[in-house]
Amino acid sequence: MSWARAWCTAASIVVAICGCTSRPTLPDRMTVVDPMQLPQDYIEVGGEWRDVRVLPAGEHAIDLGEVPADGVLHLSFFPRGYSEVAPSASVFVGKTHIQAVSFDGTEHWTDARIDLSPYAGRGVRCRVLFASETDIKLSSCGLTAADSTKPNVLIFLVDTLRRDRLGCYGYERNTSPSIDALALEGFQIEKMISQSSWTRPAVASLLTSTYPSTHRTNDRANVLRSSLTTVAETLRRSGYFTHAFMSNPTCLPTWGFGKGFARFRDVGSFTLNPKKDADVVDAVLKALDYAEGMPWFFYVHTMGPHSPYEPPAPYDAQFLSDTSGLSEQDAERRKLQDLYDGEIAFTDAQLGRLVGALKERGIYDNTVIAVLSDHGEEFWEHGGWGHGHSLFDEVVRIPCVVKPTARAAGVKVSTDGVCEIVDVAPTMLELAGLPVPEEFEGRSLVAGAHESPSPQYAYSSLYLEKASAYSARSDSLKYIRNIKTDMETWYDLAADPMELAPLPEPPNQNIDLAQHASRIARGERTGLNILITGSLREPYTIEGLVTGEGLGAYRLQYLARNGTIASTGDGVSFRVTTSPGPDSHPQIVEWH
Repeated sequence: MSWARAWCTAASIVVAICGCTSRPTLPDRMTVVDPMQLPQDYIEVGGEWRDVRVLPAGEHAIDLGEVPADGVLHLSFFPRGYSEVAPSASVFVGKTHIQAVSFDGTEHWTDARIDLSPYAGRGVRCRVLFASETDIKLSSCGLTAADSTKPNVLIFLVDTLRRDRLGCYGYERNTSPSIDALALEGFQIEKMISQSSWTRPAVASLLTSTYPSTHRTNDRANVLRSSLTTVAETLRRSGYFTHAFMSNPTCLPTWGFGKGFARFRDVGSFTLNPKKDADVVDAVLKALDYAEGMPWFFYVHTMGPHSPYEPPAPYDAQFLSDTSGLSEQDAERRKLQDLYDGEIAFTDAQLGRLVGALKERGIYDNTVIAVLSDHGEEFWEHGGWGHGHSLFDEVVRIPCVVKPTARAAGVKVSTDGVCEIVDVAPTMLELAGLPVPEEFEGRSLVAGAHESPSPQYAYSSLYLEKASAYSARSDSLKYIRNIKTDMETWYDLAADPMELAPLPEPPNQNIDLAQHASRIARGERTGLNILITGSLREPYTIEGLVTGEGLGAYRLQYLARNGTIASTGDGVSFRVTTSPGPDSHPQIVEWH
């Protein structure tokens, strides 16, 4: 369990006043200390961020109370500095020494899961005695009892995955047997729309259930607002062990994505290892061992289908086509798509490994699972390749498969109409039997969750470097507004599902859709809003002065050290300066 939950369940923390001995023993005299007086921190060790309490150097003990039925001790720590004698923790039940856990000297957390169930029901207390010449960063120290009443929650995201490349969505190639099997046991959403066509704003909308105009994590320099409630935070407050496994560098805690996660693991996000997704699942399997007996929420972010397309053998040759009759350009494009399919198959196999592990542990039936993507990939449908350039359906219409628990097998989920990525978190909470925060802007897709359905519109936006646009769509109509060129485009999706033939004039039913898009884009904010977009590849400075009568509050939503805003005699002046490169990355100065 995480320290946040451990402190809530610990009976007390006590400080030994005797000297260290060669054999672990509990001191007879101990002084109780308020655990919440220990300093709190949020640190990274070996690529993993954790919430910690700082235990000072010396010999200290934590009293965890009586051992419950099926009791398990979860212990995790890391020394703050170097010492000649390795920090250690000795576990006692009553006066009996059970086990010693010593820091192994590596640049990784020391984790231990100790089964104490043989001592349950005896009325004996569990205490952990720490001895260290330096401060200890204590991530976990708490007793848990097996709890099968709360379902586990798993969100498995496959970066850059197109829906039309999966068997359950009609693809003829066998790229996704594991995802297809989950779809048969649950639900697949036919018209799931991402809130953006690149990762950071899409994942921000997924985890906070808010639109980009609310979380304002749109461009490469934007940090997720710390005031927003995340699905991880909601589950953690309900007693869940929350753990993220990230392989994309744009969504690390550096950018604010650690909030609510007791642990946040960076699994090689800055490497191009084609087997990275296997490493991600390996990390998840290891965490499953540690979390055994606790209800958990895992957010797993894999990168397979993201470029470069370099699937490992044998997936690199699984779908290669005969391109002998094609032009050089068409042959190269075909090869890229074949390799892309191979990447999907490899990542799908890693999902299959994880699902198999859940079944082997007997927890699959009690786990709510969602498999989805953050965005798709364009393969020259509109003249380009990649993502983050447009808002056409090939990049914003994403796959989403949801598998409920066995107990909730009769629950119905709305798979018709238009849904959004902001709807995923409320749906997962509803399926887990937990309340949905009022500040979430998405809606649960569980049937009967609302008295009346919301208008079936979906919103997407793109404010990345030089792009500035937003869109909205219904079942049959698509509206795109390019803010930079002040151009509006409409598509009849029933007659033109590939969005290749814009309508010559707005259709009769355009007003509601356009107003819906405009309302969300504004975020219901009043007053003057100035949006600045541009490339971070080149340095530039923008200065401005806003004048007018009755000017009130103002704010600059940008990196504080690269931008200034102030009231002047004439109005409000602002200045924004970019500095490309690693030095332009923000630093989080608040601890979650």
